Amino acid sequence: GEAGRGWGIPMATDIAFAVGVMSLLGRRAPDGAKLFLLTLAIADDIGAIAVIALFYTDGLHGAWLGAAVVGLLAVWAAQRSGIRSMTFYVPAALFVWLATFESGVHATLAGVALGLLTPARPRHPLEVVHKAGRELIARLESEDDDVIERERADHQLLALSELSREAVAPLARIEHRLGLWASYFVVPLFALANAGINFVDTDIGSALISPVGLGVALGLVIGKLVGVALFTMTAVRLGWGRMPSGMNTRHLVGVSILAGIGFTVALFIVGLAFVDEGLIADAKVGIFAASVVAGIGGYLVLRSTRPAT
Repeated sequence: GEAGRGWGIPMATDIAFAVGVMSLLGRRAPDGAKLFLLTLAIADDIGAIAVIALFYTDGLHGAWLGAAVVGLLAVWAAQRSGIRSMTFYVPAALFVWLATFESGVHATLAGVALGLLTPARPRHPLEVVHKAGRELIARLESEDDDVIERERADHQLLALSELSREAVAPLARIEHRLGLWASYFVVPLFALANAGINFVDTDIGSALISPVGLGVALGLVIGKLVGVALFTMTAVRLGWGRMPSGMNTRHLVGVSILAGIGFTVALFIVGLAFVDEGLIADAKVGIFAASVVAGIGGYLVLRSTRPAT
């Protein structure tokens, strides 16, 4: 039935709220735990978005889907050939988003794909910029302040500016430019658009013990705790990875509980998974309840945990 479509709701971890709770701990939370939580939340959200794209799609249009793939291939080819101008990438990204939307696949997948294609490494190492900067400063100090020398200095400064820009990875530049917009406009608007629930007209007790509400809440609180902690400890025992610096098993448990804070993306999936207003209300109550329990529980566990030695 329709209630069975909500299995993907507990996947997402709300990065803003989880990291916000972690920040309340100050120095009690080691940097390794913060990095682990941030990485986990990003991976969770990518997985949730993939679920949205693959399982909440109503009908596919092959031509548009093919056009989206061609657009992604063009972005990949441009990146490999050394094209760095945003004049190419912005229209290409808009085309990929439009083609994905028209194909019937949820357009969030376009954002994930484009994000994965964005270079995370700078074009020039810091040593090159440092050396060029010192040479330029020495040259500027030795020149006279006349019109010709001033024009030459302007060209040199522009060249250094371009070199400095390319010393920062494109992914970092985009994150810097869009960070404030995303944090103070997009995310709050996204949350408000998907959080709408009238608690006055909702029987909270009945919603919490309903199959959907209880399933979502247990999936977020218990499922995340068991899944994240067990998988991580297994990976460490098998030698596939190691615990971040300053982080011990109790930190892992606390972070795993915090991962149960599923708000914005989880609420978004609710709107895609259900049509019945009653099921939507039950699922949202489960998300809110689980997020409160996970936030308080994770905070208390981490607050009482000493750094690893």
